[in-house]
Amino acid sequence: MKKIAVIALALIVAMTLALGACSKDNEKEPEKEMVVDTEKSDTVGYVTDDVDHFARDPYNFVYAYYDESALVDATFAAFEVTGKAYNFSITRMSGNESPETYMQNLQTLIDRGDVDGFFLDTDPQFQDRLMEALDKSGIPYMNMYTAFFDANGSCIRPTVGMKQYDAGYATGQWLVDNYKAYWGEDVDTSTIGLLNIDFSVSPDLQARTNGITDAFLKEFPDNEDNVFVVDGLTGGTVSAEVGYDLSSQTVTANSKIKKWLVSSCLENYAQGAARAAEALGRDADFLISDVGSIILQDEWNNGYDGAWKSCLAISDYAYCVPGAVGLIAMVDGRATPETLWEAERDPKDKCTIWAAENQMVTKDTYKEYFAKIDSTYGVG
Repeated sequence: MKKIAVIALALIVAMTLALGACSKDNEKEPEKEMVVDTEKSDTVGYVTDDVDHFARDPYNFVYAYYDESALVDATFAAFEVTGKAYNFSITRMSGNESPETYMQNLQTLIDRGDVDGFFLDTDPQFQDRLMEALDKSGIPYMNMYTAFFDANGSCIRPTVGMKQYDAGYATGQWLVDNYKAYWGEDVDTSTIGLLNIDFSVSPDLQARTNGITDAFLKEFPDNEDNVFVVDGLTGGTVSAEVGYDLSSQTVTANSKIKKWLVSSCLENYAQGAARAAEALGRDADFLISDVGSIILQDEWNNGYDGAWKSCLAISDYAYCVPGAVGLIAMVDGRATPETLWEAERDPKDKCTIWAAENQMVTKDTYKEYFAKIDSTYGVG
């Protein structure tokens, strides 16, 4: 196993925790199907909850995030649409990558007295201060992407996120299930390598990376020396440029590998790998997948048909709608943090992590997935 050395960059820690979603799963082989059952009409806090959201005045919610990113922009846009369907307004608050700024801005909103609920997208390193301020205020809140855990690893506030290891494993499994469709039945498997782009500062993202590697090695147990886990942290940013550089360097330095299965914990790196495949003239020798779908969806919409063939798609609405209806149930007083989504809870947790519905998609299936989510969650 080969791995490019990690460079510790403290400023990126908080950004990564927001980009990564929220679970600390045990690393084990997952079930292939990872779809949340939303058909629970008798359960408070689900989209099928029997409640008239327009029988009350609109709630005033705030999306409070740690730093600016494409994910933040997409999430806020989804909350705006969700608010029209579920009768709430949404404003945004940034912490500007500073715990002190985050706490000051949050306290200002609390003191203002007109906020009904918060969506928190933040760094759990100062979770105790956050919980103390919010619990004292009595204002309900929902964690987005990143959970708060106690010393025993138990989730202690409702969260919408995903099962990280399972997400990575599903991505790697798609690659090993489909490589013959692109490279033919007679491909020499001893020449197949895995390029797996990690972001090591984040345990959540590293869990995705581990899942990808495990899926590859289950299919190719004799190819351990063909696995190259490279660290996006070495480039200093989460960007396509870093993915391009790492992919080009790794492929050029390992000429014995003739076919490359490429995956990434973040789609920015996968985009860079796709550009590297083009620049090297080796589109036909690369098969790329990743966790995340915002960038590839745009690529496909613009006619892209290169080596980046699939991704694990997670609609923004699959995060935002469950988070919104759960927060509404708590603001209504029909649920508490401890009772919300209790049927979905991992036994080790005190509060539930809602696993956002996701699906492996290709250029032929992605529109169907997003249309299904829109319809399921009432935003289509």
